[in-house]
Amino acid sequence: DALACKTPIISDFHEELYKLFPNEVLYYKNKKDFIECIEKVYFSYPSIKRSIDSVYDKIVNEFSFERRARDLVALVKDFQ
Repeated sequence: DALACKTPIISDFHEELYKLFPNEVLYYKNKKDFIECIEKVYFSYPSIKRSIDSVYDKIVNEFSFERRARDLVALVKDFQ
């Protein structure tokens, strides 16, 4: 949801999320990484914003509520 709002995200590291958004989300594994993420948002916001903006269409097309609802309906139909 935050990416859909074009907002920087700092997240603890998750392999699956990293596979989807390796450069658009700032990841940390420890306190030092977390502080570096905060500094990156503060000092490099325009660069981070461009990165998020570059995947906005993907986010809207692949991860919207409407898209997820269609995927769930299709999945249920496969079981009928």
